[in-house]
This record gives sequence, C-alpha cells and structure tokens, in this order.
Amino acid sequence: MLGSLTVTNVGTRACALEGSPRLVELRSGTTAVGPITYRGDPGDGGNVPGAVAGPVLLETHGKAGDYVWWSNWCGATKPVVTSLAVTLPSGGAPIDAGPTSPGPGIGGVPRCDVPSAASTFTAHAFTPVAPEGPASAPQPASAALTVPSSVTPGADLVYYVTLTNIGTHAAPLDPCPTYSENMVVGGVALKLPTAAFLLLNCAAIGPSLAPGASVMLEVRLPVPANAALGPAVLHWDMDPGGSLDTSAGSPQASLTIVGPQAGSHSVTPSPNVLLAFNRNGIKSSEPFMAPGDSVALAYSFDCSGIRSSGRFAMTLYDQNGVAALGPASDSH
Repeated sequence: MLGSLTVTNVGTRACALEGSPRLVELRSGTTAVGPITYRGDPGDGGNVPGAVAGPVLLETHGKAGDYVWWSNWCGATKPVVTSLAVTLPSGGAPIDAGPTSPGPGIGGVPRCDVPSAASTFTAHAFTPVAPEGPASAPQPASAALTVPSSVTPGADLVYYVTLTNIGTHAAPLDPCPTYSENMVVGGVALKLPTAAFLLLNCAAIGPSLAPGASVMLEVRLPVPANAALGPAVLHWDMDPGGSLDTSAGSPQASLTIVGPQAGSHSVTPSPNVLLAFNRNGIKSSEPFMAPGDSVALAYSFDCSGIRSSGRFAMTLYDQNGVAALGPASDSH
C-alpha cells in the first residue's frame, strides 16, 4: 500500500530536513499497530536506483514530503490505522500525522504476500513540495484494461491498465490521485477489501502525466474464495476530485470466474530436483552464488492426471519469498 507523508514548518525560522524519518509508527487510536518492521530508505522513491536524496531547506510554512509503503500484513486481525507517529530525521518527540485525504492506508491493510515474513513499513527520504498553485481542471483520460479470460476464487486477478492523458494539459500527480476497482458477478458487486481509494504508483510515474502520454500499471485484485462461478465484469475508474478523469469511458472488461478443475491445474514436482554450481569446483553445499555462477535445474512434472492440454510456469523464489527468476513456461 503506497501513500505519502507531508510535513510543514510552522515555526518562525527556517529549518532543514535530511534523509528519511528516524521512525514511523502506525497507530489505531492510541494503540501501536504491530508487529511491523520499520525501514528508512535514503532514496526519494523515484526510478533512479541507488540515488540518495539531498537535504531540504524549509522556510516558514514550507513543506517537504516523502513516499511511504506498507506491505505484507498477515496478522489475524485487520487494524484500522488512524494516524502515524513520525520521528523526524533529527530525532525529538514524534509528531502525530493524521489523514488529509482518503486512501488505502486509512481503514485498510496490505495483503499477506509471505506469511513467514514480517510486515514492513518503508519511508523514503524527504523531498521538497512545491507551493500550491491554483487548482487545475481534471484532464480527460482513457484507461484500457488487459485482463485474462478467467480467474479462480481465492486467487489474485493480475491485470494491466494503460492510462492515457487525452487532455491538453499535464495532469499533476501531487497529491497522488486514487482509483477504484470492483468486480460484478451476476449483477452483484463483490465486496472486496480493495474496492475503493487505491493510490496510483505516483513515485514511479513522476510528478505529472503529460498530454498524450501513457503509463501501464500492473494491478492485483484478490478474488474472494466464496466468489460465485460464472461471467464477471471488472470495473476500473479514477476517483472523482483527482487530476485525471476517466468517467467518460467507464473502463471495464469481461472475464469468467471458473472452478479449479476448469481453470489452471496445480502439479507437484518430483523430488529429484538437482542443483549444481559450475564455478571452478564450488561445492553444491555452499549456500551462495557469486557473480558469474550459474545453476542447472533438472525437474519433471507428472501431468498424467490432466486430460486437457495447457501450459505450466515455474518461478524461482529467494529465502524471503521474493521472485528471483522467472516465470519460465512450457506446454503439456
């Protein structure tokens, strides 16, 4: 879940901020939400790997902001986050930061991607926030959805949105606009946890979307395990009040919710998976791969129980559950 944090100098003298917050604690009322591992990132959240943000000079009433990212909540309960307790890079008492606009960080939690891993909250370094100018009119935009033909209950629907500014002016992305998504099955909208107020990935897109420019977004929508089988319609739209307006096009796409036997099949690899390192005699028992090493995998799949033809895919994951290679696919 992506969000942004803005601080304002309300003093009578200029001050400086350098780096990311020393600590950010999520709170529900007066109670700390946890366990959550905090990580301060020296970068500004942009597309330049390894770039470190410089200091920010804040004049009186000046503002600085940073992007924050909460991921992998696997707790038994879903807390309602009402504020953030932010300790500035220089230390001192934490500042209570409340919401100024609706977003998924208020009233929602991120999905559980890796149950064995900790939930993390990352804050990037502070960067200057330009003074507010006159509000610009929302720019008309189009959204083209690329959606698979089917999805199974309990799985993530992975689809792509090509968002295009078809207006005559650049659409500013600060504050970052939100969008809504939902799926309708048999004329009834599913009550999904991610049905409203989701932020665009503005840190990756940039400060604005120029006229005629497009950006492709990968979106993951969890389908409830009890979703009814049959035809479905996916709806996607920018929320009112933002800098991009897709209401004229009413973006949507059709797909089918199918049972596991009618959709994809899950097979278990045989146990004779062979791993071998080929760097000048390195033994396979050594728990690392150095630059230049390669690994050979021998694997087999038993597809005798599957009557229809299809394709399978294989992805390699590291010890943290992050995809490191793949997916590679083949047919059967």
